[in-house]
Amino acid sequence: MMILPKIKEVTSILSFAKKFFTKGSFRHIQNYVAGLISISKKSIKKISEASKTNQQSLNYAINEAKFEKEKLEERYLKKMKFLFKNAKVFLILNDTLVERNGENIELTQKHFNHNSNDYINGHQFFTAIFCTGFLQIPIFPELYSKETDSKIEMAKNLVDKMINNKIKIDTYLFDSWYSDKNLIKKCREKSRVICAVKSNRNIFIGRSNKERKVSFIRERLISQKLRKCFVEDKTYFVFEKEARLNKVPEVKFLISEIENQKINLISTNESPADAEHQGIN
Repeated sequence: MMILPKIKEVTSILSFAKKFFTKGSFRHIQNYVAGLISISKKSIKKISEASKTNQQSLNYAINEAKFEKEKLEERYLKKMKFLFKNAKVFLILNDTLVERNGENIELTQKHFNHNSNDYINGHQFFTAIFCTGFLQIPIFPELYSKETDSKIEMAKNLVDKMINNKIKIDTYLFDSWYSDKNLIKKCREKSRVICAVKSNRNIFIGRSNKERKVSFIRERLISQKLRKCFVEDKTYFVFEKEARLNKVPEVKFLISEIENQKINLISTNESPADAEHQGIN
């Protein structure tokens, strides 16, 4: 039987939350996190066996223990502000699906799984992670369902928390699902934004007052005119042009291609676009 290792970093990182739990519950929380990191089969039973603790007590600490989430989150963000005070911080916004097979599990519903192109029954969470050159730490996930705010509203609330807690974010990163004009405008008040945009999104290229779909632009790109960029050991071909989205002025529009796979991006980086790039007629 595996013996749960003592991971000093877990104790150090979780110390900010110690005051919100009883001594016993906090010990269970530490064991649970250490188990998630070090045990291949991540179940309450396996973690309790490896940590030589009572399974019911561990399960209670995880599922039933009462604490004030808002105060715990506030203290957590203060910890993050201290850890990252001299770092360039990227905040990545995303979501994740957890399939649930039980019939009576609370707040489960059908969600579209982009990996399988099908609907699955389960829970979907809005997630985010602080990312720096030396450390990556997640933010409290938020359960999304038809009874909660939309994921866009959750993202806006998170940006407000960063601003209110004076946590300096250099760049927000997110996929096309979150490329809402109001979210982009909120993020760029204090930070930069880099996000994907869908192929059916309308965009104004350069100074043109005529909207074009991203798909239209992609179809008319000539590969030989794309600029080569080298990132680590990979070669990308990039198109870059000043652009505007509806009610989102002054962005860069980029198409990045690698191995015949293209992704559409916008960036609020204020540096001027490369003057050598060709326009779209």
